Amino acid sequence: MRTASGVLVAAAAVALAIGCDQETITLPEPPMAAETQQLVALYDMPTATLNVGNIQQAAADARARLQELYPDWFPGVVSDLLTRLRARLDDGSVDSDPASEPKAHWA
Repeated sequence: MRTASGVLVAAAAVALAIGCDQETITLPEPPMAAETQQLVALYDMPTATLNVGNIQQAAADARARLQELYPDWFPGVVSDLLTRLRARLDDGSVDSDPASEPKAHWA
């Protein structure tokens, strides 16, 4: 058994020496390198184009899209959230006067 492990260690040492003998390592070209560089450039400098001559149409399209989203529900949700927050602050004895001094924390 000792000789087999010795041979294995010697073979590994020879393989390591042969592999480390090269001074330069040539890496293959990554696939789609040009497309990757274009994607990186796009994220580095995001741009959008807006035709200034067509700005009224773009604004009208934006308003129409907002109407499609039914924004009428949003004020009700915000109001409910603020009401719940006020109730939690009142339950926690938080003073509503911003000029008041905060209470000391209990140890």
